[in-house]
Amino acid sequence: MKQIVHHEQCQRCHECCRFRADRQDFAPIFTAGEVETIRQAYEVSHRGASQPFPEFVPFKSTDNVFQIRLKKAEVEDPVYPYVCPFLDEQNYACSIYEVRPFDCRIWPFIILKVSDTGQIMLAHFTGNACLALQEVDPQDFDEYERYMEGLVTSEAFLNFLHAHPELIWEHDGRGRYATIPSRDITLLMAEISGD
Repeated sequence: MKQIVHHEQCQRCHECCRFRADRQDFAPIFTAGEVETIRQAYEVSHRGASQPFPEFVPFKSTDNVFQIRLKKAEVEDPVYPYVCPFLDEQNYACSIYEVRPFDCRIWPFIILKVSDTGQIMLAHFTGNACLALQEVDPQDFDEYERYMEGLVTSEAFLNFLHAHPELIWEHDGRGRYATIPSRDITLLMAEISGD
């Protein structure tokens, strides 16, 4: 999958993978298959180390999608006291970057369901949530947005979402960060599910 935000930009930003105390519910979510893939990679890279594999809890009471339990940051931050356990805080790098979950791969895009209307949307966060976006040329972003729209409307992607509907975030309009609708995929999802 192509990326619009690059690793070196993330290292300068230090916003992602950190969480406010009242927004731990926004921790990344993983399919059961992703957790298993990450567990295998983790065991290889941490062989002989005493560091335990991070804890995952069922997301929305399901047995095939899980949310990672955040940990207290080693580097104290009054705004973001919690971090993803896979964040290497010293180097500000994702320790599972090559096998990171779908939820992280599509950042700064998100699939969400609008509470008021039931619409399922591809949306993206603004430069207030992803500071690296402020460095992206608007024309490059427009091209990337078209790429993401093509990706999420592909049969493979729609089937993946149909198999894991918990990956669709509920959106009630509250929160610190604004999202901008990019593509309505409600009808496409209905076709896949046969509704």
